[in-house]
Amino acid sequence: MLVITYDEHGGFYDHVAPPQAVPVSGIDRLGVRVPTFIVSPWVDAGKASDIVFDHTSIAKTIARRFMSTYPPDMGARVASSQHLGVVLQGRPRTDIPASDAPRTAIDAWRNSARELRRGNADASPRAKEAASTAPDGAGQELVLHDFQQEFLQFAVTMREAGLPPGQP
Repeated sequence: MLVITYDEHGGFYDHVAPPQAVPVSGIDRLGVRVPTFIVSPWVDAGKASDIVFDHTSIAKTIARRFMSTYPPDMGARVASSQHLGVVLQGRPRTDIPASDAPRTAIDAWRNSARELRRGNADASPRAKEAASTAPDGAGQELVLHDFQQEFLQFAVTMREAGLPPGQP
Protein backbone atom coordinates (compact mmCIF):
# COMPACT_ATOMS: atom_id res chain seq x y z
CA MET A 1 0.00 0.00 0.00
CA LEU A 2 1.34 3.37 -1.03
CA VAL A 3 -0.05 6.40 0.81
CA ILE A 4 0.36 9.76 -0.91
CA THR A 5 -0.80 12.73 1.13
CA TYR A 6 -0.37 16.45 0.66
CA ASP A 7 -0.79 18.76 3.61
CA GLU A 8 0.28 22.30 2.90
CA HIS A 9 -1.21 23.47 6.22
CA GLY A 10 -4.57 25.04 5.73
CA GLY A 11 -4.24 26.83 2.41
CA PHE A 12 -7.22 25.13 0.79
CA TYR A 13 -10.63 26.75 1.06
CA ASP A 14 -13.12 24.13 2.12
CA HIS A 15 -16.87 24.64 2.30
CA VAL A 16 -17.17 21.74 4.77
CA ALA A 17 -16.54 22.52 8.44
CA PRO A 18 -13.96 20.24 10.06
CA PRO A 19 -15.57 17.45 12.09
CA GLN A 20 -15.40 17.08 15.86
CA ALA A 21 -12.44 15.16 17.24
CA VAL A 22 -11.38 13.70 20.55
CA PRO A 23 -10.14 16.73 22.52
CA VAL A 24 -6.36 16.76 22.87
CA SER A 25 -4.62 19.76 24.45
CA GLY A 26 -7.74 21.87 24.00
CA ILE A 27 -8.14 21.09 20.30
CA ASP A 28 -11.51 19.47 19.67
CA ARG A 29 -11.81 19.58 15.87
CA LEU A 30 -9.92 18.03 13.00
CA GLY A 31 -8.29 20.43 10.56
CA VAL A 32 -9.20 21.12 6.96
CA ARG A 33 -9.46 18.14 4.62
CA VAL A 34 -6.15 16.87 3.26
CA PRO A 35 -5.98 15.16 -0.15
CA THR A 36 -4.70 11.60 0.16
CA PHE A 37 -4.38 8.74 -2.31
CA ILE A 38 -4.19 5.09 -1.32
CA VAL A 39 -2.55 3.08 -4.10
CA SER A 40 -2.81 -0.68 -3.87
CA PRO A 41 -4.11 -3.67 -5.80
CA TRP A 42 -6.28 -4.20 -2.70
CA VAL A 43 -8.16 -0.90 -3.19
CA ASP A 44 -11.10 -0.47 -5.58
CA ALA A 45 -9.98 1.31 -8.75
CA GLY A 46 -11.14 4.89 -9.21
CA LYS A 47 -13.14 5.07 -5.98
CA ALA A 48 -13.30 7.80 -3.37
CA SER A 49 -13.97 7.07 0.27
CA ASP A 50 -16.38 9.05 2.44
CA ILE A 51 -14.78 7.73 5.63
CA VAL A 52 -13.18 10.41 7.81
CA PHE A 53 -9.47 9.80 8.32
CA ASP A 54 -6.94 12.11 9.94
CA HIS A 55 -3.17 12.26 10.09
CA THR A 56 -3.10 9.78 12.96
CA SER A 57 -4.83 7.25 10.70
CA ILE A 58 -1.46 6.67 9.04
CA ALA A 59 0.23 6.05 12.40
CA LYS A 60 -2.58 3.72 13.48
CA THR A 61 -2.37 1.77 10.20
CA ILE A 62 1.38 1.27 10.58
CA ALA A 63 0.98 0.23 14.23
CA ARG A 64 -1.79 -2.26 13.45
CA ARG A 65 0.09 -3.73 10.49
CA PHE A 66 3.48 -4.12 12.12
CA MET A 67 2.67 -4.36 15.84
CA SER A 68 -0.70 -6.03 16.37
CA THR A 69 -4.42 -5.59 15.94
CA TYR A 70 -4.43 -3.72 19.24
CA PRO A 71 -1.29 -1.54 19.28
CA PRO A 72 0.00 0.06 22.47
CA ASP A 73 -1.60 3.26 23.73
CA MET A 74 -0.55 6.06 21.42
CA GLY A 75 -2.99 8.62 22.80
CA ALA A 76 -6.67 9.37 22.51
CA ARG A 77 -6.49 10.83 18.98
CA VAL A 78 -4.82 7.72 17.53
CA ALA A 79 -7.18 5.42 19.46
CA SER A 80 -10.24 7.18 18.03
CA SER A 81 -8.94 7.47 14.46
CA GLN A 82 -9.91 5.09 11.68
CA HIS A 83 -7.09 2.99 10.21
CA LEU A 84 -6.58 3.00 6.44
CA GLY A 85 -7.11 -0.75 6.20
CA VAL A 86 -10.87 -0.24 6.03
CA VAL A 87 -10.54 0.78 2.36
CA LEU A 88 -8.75 -2.47 1.49
CA GLN A 89 -10.76 -5.24 -0.10
CA GLY A 90 -10.67 -8.95 0.78
CA ARG A 91 -8.73 -9.85 -2.35
CA PRO A 92 -6.60 -7.97 -4.85
CA ARG A 93 -8.09 -6.61 -8.06
CA THR A 94 -7.62 -8.68 -11.19
CA ASP A 95 -7.52 -5.73 -13.62
CA ILE A 96 -3.90 -4.92 -12.83
CA PRO A 97 -1.59 -5.03 -15.86
CA ALA A 98 1.20 -7.58 -15.96
CA SER A 99 4.03 -6.29 -13.82
CA ASP A 100 6.57 -6.73 -16.60
CA ALA A 101 4.77 -4.32 -18.97
CA PRO A 102 5.68 -1.11 -17.08
CA ARG A 103 9.19 -2.42 -16.39
CA THR A 104 9.71 -3.19 -20.10
CA ALA A 105 8.56 0.32 -21.08
CA ILE A 106 10.75 1.97 -18.43
CA ASP A 107 13.78 -0.11 -19.43
CA ALA A 108 13.29 0.78 -23.11
CA TRP A 109 13.11 4.48 -22.23
CA ARG A 110 16.20 4.27 -19.98
CA ASN A 111 18.19 2.40 -22.63
CA SER A 112 17.22 4.95 -25.28
CA ALA A 113 18.13 7.87 -23.00
CA ARG A 114 21.40 6.20 -22.04
CA GLU A 115 22.36 5.67 -25.68
CA LEU A 116 21.56 9.29 -26.45
CA ARG A 117 23.66 10.48 -23.48
CA ARG A 118 26.52 8.25 -24.63
CA GLY A 119 26.35 9.84 -28.04
CA ASN A 120 25.21 6.75 -29.92
CA ALA A 121 22.16 8.37 -31.48
CA ASP A 122 21.73 11.74 -33.14
CA ALA A 123 23.57 13.51 -30.36
CA SER A 124 25.57 16.70 -30.73
CA PRO A 125 29.38 16.48 -31.03
CA ARG A 126 29.64 17.98 -27.52
CA ALA A 127 27.35 15.24 -26.14
CA LYS A 128 29.48 12.61 -27.85
CA GLU A 129 32.62 14.05 -26.21
CA ALA A 130 31.02 14.11 -22.76
CA ALA A 131 29.39 10.71 -23.09
CA SER A 132 29.94 8.39 -20.14
CA THR A 133 30.59 4.67 -20.30
CA ALA A 134 29.29 4.07 -16.76
CA PRO A 135 26.27 1.75 -16.49
CA ASP A 136 23.84 4.58 -15.76
CA GLY A 137 25.15 6.72 -18.61
CA ALA A 138 25.68 9.73 -16.36
CA GLY A 139 29.12 8.96 -15.01
CA GLN A 140 27.97 7.05 -11.94
CA GLU A 141 28.09 3.36 -11.21
CA LEU A 142 24.73 1.90 -10.21
CA VAL A 143 25.16 1.35 -6.47
CA LEU A 144 22.44 1.14 -3.84
CA HIS A 145 22.83 3.75 -1.12
CA ASP A 146 22.41 2.84 2.58
CA PHE A 147 18.66 3.42 2.75
CA GLN A 148 18.06 1.36 -0.40
CA GLN A 149 20.18 -1.49 0.96
CA GLU A 150 18.34 -1.42 4.31
CA PHE A 151 14.96 -1.32 2.56
CA LEU A 152 15.92 -4.26 0.37
CA GLN A 153 17.03 -6.23 3.44
CA PHE A 154 13.76 -5.34 5.19
CA ALA A 155 11.74 -6.61 2.21
CA VAL A 156 13.72 -9.86 2.11
CA THR A 157 13.26 -10.32 5.87
CA MET A 158 9.51 -9.74 5.61
CA ARG A 159 9.21 -12.32 2.80
CA GLU A 160 11.29 -14.84 4.75
CA ALA A 161 9.04 -14.23 7.79
CA GLY A 162 6.04 -15.32 5.73
CA LEU A 163 4.55 -12.12 4.28
CA PRO A 164 3.36 -13.30 0.87
CA PRO A 165 4.11 -11.27 -2.24
CA GLY A 166 1.37 -8.79 -3.10
CA GLN A 167 0.34 -8.25 0.52
CA PRO A 168 0.09 -4.61 1.60
